[in-house]
Amino acid sequence: ISLEGAKYCVTTKDNLTSVGLQVLGIIFVVISWSSTIGYMVWLYLKRKDPVVKMSQPESLFLLCVGAFISTSAIIPLTLAEAAPGESTRGASAACRSIPFLYSLGWVLMYTSLTAKSWRLFKVASNAELVRRVKISVNEIYVTVAVVVLFDLIILIAWVVVAPLQYIRTNVSTTLNEAT
Repeated sequence: ISLEGAKYCVTTKDNLTSVGLQVLGIIFVVISWSSTIGYMVWLYLKRKDPVVKMSQPESLFLLCVGAFISTSAIIPLTLAEAAPGESTRGASAACRSIPFLYSLGWVLMYTSLTAKSWRLFKVASNAELVRRVKISVNEIYVTVAVVVLFDLIILIAWVVVAPLQYIRTNVSTTLNEAT
């Protein structure tokens, strides 16, 4: 095949995410935040209901807060880019915030679920021994706070030792003629 007279077109795109994907991400964040706030309002309004009381509304509230924080990671994901020749400071800051938001939200959600399960286990195991036990909400909060603090220490160490940075490299293309 002869390449003589052939025309090569190389198209490049400056942005990594399209505007459509950014808008879709923001729409999902708004839906998630609206649902989470709706659930928190419902929890507050129904806090005296016996079924809600048995469901440990404190743990459910922490679950909602964790979902709110974790979903917030989508926003910097849509902002973590810079055009060629543009300063990458903002994009780097967005990159560094993503693990904080996602990890802290995730840890808050699953630690509250774990603390809730631990609370139920403790009540059930004492019921076998026909002992009455009361686990305060503060014990749950302390458990969650310790794990969240441990996660925060790991995240801060990560930022201090090897922070995420947005780096854009220009890729050059060369067309070699076939011989």
